[in-house]
Amino acid sequence: QQPVRFVAELSIIERWSDADH
Repeated sequence: QQPVRFVAELSIIERWSDADH
């Protein structure tokens, strides 16, 4: 179990949110 993808997705989502804002 490597929650690496989850962390990456979270980071991407956060970045997207920042850009959207």
